Amino acid sequence: MAPYPTRLELTLKGHKGPVNDVCYNHSGQYCLSAGRDRSIRLWNPSTGLLLHTYTGHSRDALAVTASPDNAKIASGGADRSVILWDVGSGEILRRYTAHWERVNSVGFNDQSTVLISASFDATIRLWDLRSMNLQPIQIIEDCKDSVMSVHIRDTEIIAGCADGRLRTYDIRKGELKEDYIGSPITSAKITKDGNCILVSSLDSTVRLMDKSNGKLLNEFKGHKHKEYKIESILSNKDEYAITGSEDGKIYIYDVLEAKVLSTIEAHQGVATTLDYHPENINMLEITLYKTEFCRNWIELGHCRYGTKCLYAHGEKEIRTVPRHARYKTQICRAYHSDGSCPYGVRCTFIHDSDYTSERRDMNSPVSNATDSIWSPSSSFMAKNSKTTFPVVAMRNF
Repeated sequence: MAPYPTRLELTLKGHKGPVNDVCYNHSGQYCLSAGRDRSIRLWNPSTGLLLHTYTGHSRDALAVTASPDNAKIASGGADRSVILWDVGSGEILRRYTAHWERVNSVGFNDQSTVLISASFDATIRLWDLRSMNLQPIQIIEDCKDSVMSVHIRDTEIIAGCADGRLRTYDIRKGELKEDYIGSPITSAKITKDGNCILVSSLDSTVRLMDKSNGKLLNEFKGHKHKEYKIESILSNKDEYAITGSEDGKIYIYDVLEAKVLSTIEAHQGVATTLDYHPENINMLEITLYKTEFCRNWIELGHCRYGTKCLYAHGEKEIRTVPRHARYKTQICRAYHSDGSCPYGVRCTFIHDSDYTSERRDMNSPVSNATDSIWSPSSSFMAKNSKTTFPVVAMRNF
């Protein structure tokens, strides 16, 4: 078996129109999508089950991401708003409307205390999630054109702009490094080890760059990328660079040799956005606890779903799950369909009221230390501050 995805496994259907963004949550158990139908949708990628639909944008939903604690969702839209959602209830916790144009990208810091957004208005704005203030705590206005992609890693912000420049902001030092690519940038993602940046641009090229000195380490060519906002990502161990393409294919490149290892013919239209499972090479290879026997297997001795069946085939696959929200791993079908369940709190499956606590319990507690670099008390996070970072390096190719 190839150590990377090679074929289409499952199609999630539900959006009424094009899908603009997709992502996994940080555990990889669920995935999110944002569509032109103005909705955000939560899915189980193993079964294809639609778990929840979040509605609140008045125009296209363009960007979506999950917080590191898996308790919140952030989305950006063509209605110029950034919305913070509660995962379990679907309630809108905050609606930020300070951007002047559509929001292209959103992200959380590692502590889930600061939300960042990038917009067509050429600004990056940061929002304090611990405050009820709906104004940004910082506005970055260095970009000369639309900010297409923004990514946070530790104390750094990576921004890809349509002016052809990759900008790296060090919040702790108050410094800016600029790398001139030339062609408009549509995606910029930092590698897992934090040493490199993968950049997609409208010249049909994906570049791997050294974050510290801006050196070009490799170029990946073969896909088509001339008109649309297309993303590129890296595999879990930074071994493969993966990008969408305007021919509807997904291209997988070897990072060291820069050659195409595989193409996946997944779409008839443009393949614009993609995400890699945080643990597995295949998003369907997610282990679910099997708590009930398969009826077909018991009665007929076989099941057409084989190893993909959600129910146990024999004693070796069965697992007893305590009746506690923390250990619930699947959505209750009755509750999801009818809004009620005869077993109530004794049900071994997730009800909406269980979902938030279940997600919170299964993750490490988030520190609320006030000395965080992302704290509003930081010198770089003054309320409503407009910051121009001193450029410490400008590097051209």
